[in-house]
Amino acid sequence: MNNFLARFGKWTYNNKFKVIISWVVILIVFIGSLIAMGSHFNTNLKISGVPSTDVQNVLKEEFNQSVDAGTMNIVVQNKQDDSIQAQDDKKRINAAVKQIKADHQDNIKSITSPYDSQTISEDKTTGIISIIFKKDANNVSKSVVNDIQAITNDKVNSQNLKVAYSGNVMQDFDIGGTSEIIGILIAFVLLLVLFKSFVTAGLPIITAIVGLVSGLIVVMLGTNVFSIASVAQTLSIMISLAVGIDYALFILHRFIGELKQVAKMKYIILVK
Repeated sequence: MNNFLARFGKWTYNNKFKVIISWVVILIVFIGSLIAMGSHFNTNLKISGVPSTDVQNVLKEEFNQSVDAGTMNIVVQNKQDDSIQAQDDKKRINAAVKQIKADHQDNIKSITSPYDSQTISEDKTTGIISIIFKKDANNVSKSVVNDIQAITNDKVNSQNLKVAYSGNVMQDFDIGGTSEIIGILIAFVLLLVLFKSFVTAGLPIITAIVGLVSGLIVVMLGTNVFSIASVAQTLSIMISLAVGIDYALFILHRFIGELKQVAKMKYIILVK
């Protein structure tokens, strides 16, 4: 194995431009595949043998209730006269429920107005329109969700009534942001102080980012074949950055050590 890695390392060094071009091509293929296929993460993390998973299985088998089913709650609040029981408010809310049900009967398993389900606050100012979809949350089309919001905003949203949305179909998962960028910048500054070279400090960061992007895209593509929890995105970023930078530092340390060893051998030969 050591001989193979040594030969591969030498070949990579001697064909550095071919390797870089190959990585660029692979990334383009991955990105193109992701655009074409998309990602379908599972919003529910299940671990076999734990009570919560057992309860989910019982609900599905005994009561035909899928805990993975897409849900959407439309919260309606009266900001003016402090009640949604007024006739005009009822008319608006029921009209929205009726149109949503008619336009998306193929997507919605059930939809209930706050008046039917009695999901109205004690002070009568707030009510909830509850929607359960036929598909799992990660398979509910974003266009369907957007259209439901558009219908509600058109029918309900007014000077008196305000709406807000919640539910597992509304979740947008952040796969990287400010914290990761700050971490990368801090790592670069520390490496720059350590190596006193922009190139040497930048190489571990660049290789880590390339590995992160490649690995994350592979995970996202894998959601089309396997059931992968959405938390995998965060784990992929954490592991890619940590391991990518660490192993790059190991390689740099080994390379510097070899250079010192070669310099030492040359010095001994010259002395002799």
